[in-house]
Amino acid sequence: GSTFDFENIVEVPAFTLYDAMLSYDFKGSLEGVQFAVNASNLTDESYIASCDSEAFCYFGRRRSILATLKRRW
Repeated sequence: GSTFDFENIVEVPAFTLYDAMLSYDFKGSLEGVQFAVNASNLTDESYIASCDSEAFCYFGRRRSILATLKRRW
C-alpha cells in the first residue's frame, strides 16, 4: 500500500517489484561448490521508495543482478 512522509503530507504510491533467485549445488568432484544468481527489480521499475518531506523523496534501486560462486569445506 501507499505510505506517507513524516508529516503525513506527501503520499508515496504503492509499487510492486519482482525479484528472483536461482542456485545450483555441484556434485561429484565439485561437492560443496554452489553457483547462485540473484536479481532484484527484474522489470527495472522506476519508483519513489520513500519521502521525508515534500522536498526530499528518494528513488528506489534500479535492476541489479549478482552472481556468486562459493565453496564450503
